[in-house]
Amino acid sequence: MPAAALGSGPRFPRFDNGMTPHLWQETLRCPTSSQPLHLATPEQVAELEARRQAGTLALPAATPQVNLAEPIRAAFVREDGLLCYLVEGSLPVLLPDHGVTP
Repeated sequence: MPAAALGSGPRFPRFDNGMTPHLWQETLRCPTSSQPLHLATPEQVAELEARRQAGTLALPAATPQVNLAEPIRAAFVREDGLLCYLVEGSLPVLLPDHGVTP
């Protein structure tokens, strides 16, 4: 199925393993708490992008490697809503020191 047929929101390609975004949501977990991760809503992504543009996106102090040069197009939010992981290109970056405060 082409990525455009997956519905509204971020467009992710299918990967070699055949997983599509809805399957990711059933398997992805926060690397620090093991809580489930859910694809951010378009409103959450817009808020993250607005904060990125304003320079007010809350990053952990030791996280200079988070790529904020490109617009935020998608993210996965932890179940408790206190942390999210950005998607770079078409892959979520699920490293413990890459979480940002939504």
